[in-house]
Amino acid sequence: MEPFFGGFLAFSPASIFIFASFKKQKILGECGLRGICICALILAGFIMIVDMQVASISMRYFSDFGWLLAIVGICVAYFYTDGANASNKDLILKVFVCLVLLGVFLNCWNLLSDGRYGELVSSNSTLYRTLESWFLPLM
Repeated sequence: MEPFFGGFLAFSPASIFIFASFKKQKILGECGLRGICICALILAGFIMIVDMQVASISMRYFSDFGWLLAIVGICVAYFYTDGANASNKDLILKVFVCLVLLGVFLNCWNLLSDGRYGELVSSNSTLYRTLESWFLPLM
């Protein structure tokens, strides 16, 4: 069994903007994106259910539905900046960028975990041992 280090939002925190999509229904509808966002959410939900039934919950299947959720998150984040004043727009963009960078960091950190599918220790043991030696003094 592959270890599970957190949910989808832990590794794609920028997708948290999905939950704001319910407040932006009117704006998304005016721009013609409400249908796309609703279809993406429904399709992502269907794929999640199929993945859970067929393969259980595993981190390697996050990409099956993750890109659909990321599309909705990006659309909503864009429309939050569209009507905002300059200071709020900058704040929203900075938060979004920080969440994306946090997701990249957590995904890279996850590559170092043992027991996962395609673990770094078995695919490139030299790189794994080098990185391990950097952090060994901290333990």
